[in-house]
Amino acid sequence: MRTVLILILLVLAAIFASQNAGMVTVAFLWWHAEASLAVVITVCLVSGCAISAIALTPGIVKRHSETRKLRNQLASHHKNNERADT
Repeated sequence: MRTVLILILLVLAAIFASQNAGMVTVAFLWWHAEASLAVVITVCLVSGCAISAIALTPGIVKRHSETRKLRNQLASHHKNNERADT
């Protein structure tokens, strides 16, 4: 199933690239570059995903740490309850 999904995404990416092959000029401040529209859109997409991942990482790490701490506390309480029952 996963292979089929990857193949579908690759076909869609190929269609996208072929339909957006026209050259565009990208300007930012004093910098100018000319590239395929598909390349520009892909670079923007990947850059946005990378920036989002970097921005979300501290929260994910914090929640992972809190979850680990709570699991350890729960395990400790279970051990204490088992000792009290015996």
